[in-house]
Amino acid sequence: MVRRFRWVLLVIILLGCAVGSAWAAPTGVTLSINQGDANTSSDVVWLYLTATTSGGSMSMRFSNWGRGISSPWEPYFQKKLWMLEPAGTLNATKGVTVEVKDGAGTTTASDSIFVTAALNLKAVAERRWYYSNMSQNGVTVADLPLGICFDGLHLWVARYDAALVDKWRAPDATYVATYDTGNSPYDVVYDGIHVWIVNYGGGTVTERTCADGALVRTVTVGVQCQRGLFDGTYVWVSCDDGKLYRINAASGAVDSSGTFGSIPRGMAFDGNYLWVTFFGENKVRKIRPSDFAVVATYDVGTNPEAVLFDGANIWVANYGSNNVTKLRAIDGALRGTYPVGVGPTDLAFDGGTIWVANFGATGNGTTVSKLRAADGTPWGTVTVPLGPCRLAFDGASIWVACTNANAVVKL
Repeated sequence: MVRRFRWVLLVIILLGCAVGSAWAAPTGVTLSINQGDANTSSDVVWLYLTATTSGGSMSMRFSNWGRGISSPWEPYFQKKLWMLEPAGTLNATKGVTVEVKDGAGTTTASDSIFVTAALNLKAVAERRWYYSNMSQNGVTVADLPLGICFDGLHLWVARYDAALVDKWRAPDATYVATYDTGNSPYDVVYDGIHVWIVNYGGGTVTERTCADGALVRTVTVGVQCQRGLFDGTYVWVSCDDGKLYRINAASGAVDSSGTFGSIPRGMAFDGNYLWVTFFGENKVRKIRPSDFAVVATYDVGTNPEAVLFDGANIWVANYGSNNVTKLRAIDGALRGTYPVGVGPTDLAFDGGTIWVANFGATGNGTTVSKLRAADGTPWGTVTVPLGPCRLAFDGASIWVACTNANAVVKL
């Protein structure tokens, strides 16, 4: 599974650039921007930044042309996913100004870029005459962002290739901090007070306090850990050694483990039982948490990955068969099988819709599918950057970790 996430990021072909009027940068900081890979249907654009300074680390911020409101300062990065907005909804000319400052915060440079895009009819229909969510459309996260979770205020994003986890404030997408993890962090779980980062490479789980990121402990579990789950008392971890590990969230002790014949992958909790997908068996098992007893086993699609409980039903994302299976939780009765995009790897529920991340056969997917939870009716497909892999719901919006684009975007 990990091999898919480690595909070399595809080089995004620049579709053109249009730099605004010349601007004389102060000595010590220079900046230029190119625009590529524009998606006019969603008004999302990649900005490619080239900045240099003689004054240490740099910060950057953004403002959409004609709005007069700047996003918060954040650490400088060479790529930024941005949502363009016209000065007026009926004006199809869009632009963004980027500012960069040096480590001392006293020397800045700026540059602007302008794009002509299609009229935003959705904005017209929604009467969006106001400045809206300028900095909430997404963030740039380096080193293959993978696991993602929401703690009530912040998004936590595991950076697989860097052994780090980032903390971002969800309402305005402001960067907060970065913390160490174990090797190859793969998933992030929230227990109400702490986040638990599941580390694939080291067979460990890192526990940190949400408020300040302080390290609580590192727990050793199995080999090549995949997913995590909190059930209200325990943190569960699935590993490639064919085991489920149960960690007491209060003490950090691994108090039990269960061994199965194949590799457990995704997990969900329905209030009484664990539901666990087994990637190589094309099955989901209903497991009693107290003693790991398998209560029932149900056939699903090919190579099931993620599993989700919506309050009444179990949904399973079948990576190999490009569909989602719906089972009634009380008895496992099949409610339906619904086609989605290629390589579904994760699921999220917002109260009415099931969201499906379509990673693609080799990490080349660029869509998220929407299914009506009541009956599985397709509700459309959203285009996102390369490699949508994990999803998180913050109570208002869906966030997508696009692993092979080094981006986390908001839908």
